[in-house]
Amino acid sequence: AAGTDNAASYCQEPYLKQDDASLKKLGYWVKSNTTERDKVLVAGFGAQVQVYTERLSPSIYFNATQTRMAKEVFFHDLLLNQPNMILVPLFPDYTQNVDPDMRSFVNGLIAKDYYFDSCEYGYGIYQIKHLNYK
Repeated sequence: AAGTDNAASYCQEPYLKQDDASLKKLGYWVKSNTTERDKVLVAGFGAQVQVYTERLSPSIYFNATQTRMAKEVFFHDLLLNQPNMILVPLFPDYTQNVDPDMRSFVNGLIAKDYYFDSCEYGYGIYQIKHLNYK
């Protein structure tokens, strides 16, 4: 569609799900705005973006795996290895397909330790307020 190459168009309502080219561009944007040792969380089902960032996820569960055990590991991993950057999808699939407790956990982490940086390709980009290397 015309104008789908425009990153800003994904950041206005109605929020559209990105095409593959936009997901790749988002991944490259993250890569160019982080360092190699930064951890990045792409909330929800962001495996495709995660690959293009060439950055490690703070958890082995980088796609929303919603079993009780997977959630426990995911929550533990995020607290232990806080990502430098968190990307939260704005499009409806995220709220429809990701369990409320997972979204709530990520939102709580953001509220406590992150600031809103920008919107890129339909994802809210949050940067950590302090670097807490362990």
